Amino acid sequence: MAQAISMRGGGHAFGGIIGGVTVDRWSRYLDLLIALNILLYIMAGVWSAYIKRIILLFIVFFLQGSFESWLSLGKYT
Repeated sequence: MAQAISMRGGGHAFGGIIGGVTVDRWSRYLDLLIALNILLYIMAGVWSAYIKRIILLFIVFFLQGSFESWLSLGKYT
């Protein structure tokens, strides 16, 4: 379980790179990007409660970390 939670940090680093490019490229649609990230972050949080396989939990926590990073980039741009 600790490895699955540490995947959030890896996702945060990955999301910072991808989110930075996305925010710079589509800065006109920043409100839409923030709303989409909040929706995906919430969906990943809800899904994590129902996942029984640890590998899927790794993936969901990785995605949740990347969405969190995108959100923090978007609100400061």
